[in-house]
Amino acid sequence: MIYLEFYDPTKTYVFQNLVVATPDLIQVNYPAIANPDLKCVIMTDATHTVFKGYGILSNYIDEYHIDVAGKEDEDILKEIEYKMNEPLPVPKPTAEDRIAAALEYQNLLSM
Repeated sequence: MIYLEFYDPTKTYVFQNLVVATPDLIQVNYPAIANPDLKCVIMTDATHTVFKGYGILSNYIDEYHIDVAGKEDEDILKEIEYKMNEPLPVPKPTAEDRIAAALEYQNLLSM
């Protein structure tokens, strides 16, 4: 599962390679996070300690087609998190898949 939270410049995380991710180290590796005008979102784990990556809130809003009218940032973040964790739809079989399955079935019947 993907968990999201807003970037807190006072919080220390851990990178996935177990290196301690201090706020200074994060800002050196990811300079966009240091911009106070951007609402940065951190991808993390269930305990909110592992730094898995980051993104900009407005990018996620556009990517997941979130309606922001009258919603607080936390509610928007929860909705994005929900959409990120939705299971992928099961693909419908193509005509070629159906034909191949029918031919395999026909071969089994002729044995």
